[in-house]
Amino acid sequence: MFDIVVPSTAALQGWHFWLVLVCIVLAAQTLGAMAGFGSNLLALPLLTWLCGEMHAPVRLMLMLGILQSSGMAITMRSCIHWRTVRRIVLCGIAGIIPGVLLANFLPLKPSQILVLMGIVIAAGGIMGFLTTRPTPSPETSGGAIRNSALLFLGGVIHGAFACGGPPVVLAVRTMLHDKNVFRATLFFCWTLMDTAAFIGFGRSFDANVLLPMLVLSLPMVLLGSRLGMKLCQCVSQSLFSRMTAALLVLSGLLSIVRNL
Repeated sequence: MFDIVVPSTAALQGWHFWLVLVCIVLAAQTLGAMAGFGSNLLALPLLTWLCGEMHAPVRLMLMLGILQSSGMAITMRSCIHWRTVRRIVLCGIAGIIPGVLLANFLPLKPSQILVLMGIVIAAGGIMGFLTTRPTPSPETSGGAIRNSALLFLGGVIHGAFACGGPPVVLAVRTMLHDKNVFRATLFFCWTLMDTAAFIGFGRSFDANVLLPMLVLSLPMVLLGSRLGMKLCQCVSQSLFSRMTAALLVLSGLLSIVRNL
């Protein structure tokens, strides 16, 4: 058995904490379902501020990511590009191991971690503006090396901070041209990468803190996934990509300014 408790380091207490928590998770899951990426990037800085530490938010978002990504991948399984999946797995999973070691053995102050995460988030948003061109060019040999390096870097960042989406998205965006194929392939890969990262992070956690957060967040995963799918159908790809990019840039800049 466990007691429902608010983290002692939380910025808010009582029902205010739980209300803000579910709102953050809902917004993040909606964004993730729309774009195929970005839920961790949006949620982690806000949840880290809310909880006053990053360990519980990282574990929470990894578990929610596994649930949403696996469900979306099953729904869109006919669109998955398996050749790209194999490449992402080989490069990205290989990067998760040093990423987990980096998180465990490189002591950083919470403010320093949030600044680093903010930089990653802002870079991901800027990347969104740079990758909204209608027809990506075919991958050259030099591009293949660059994309493999980006996939590995995404694995490292994902293992360390659970937000390795931007480098992976930048690589996959130049490899896959169709929006649904792009999203479905990413959903399947996030399932694998989130699972690998959670195994690295999940050796210990405070059940009294994490489990109530997980239980209250589960309905937001379902609701956010449905909202994200509906919004994706209603919004054009170009407008949708730029809106997502703008949100990521804003979130990253706020995280940087807050903690400098």
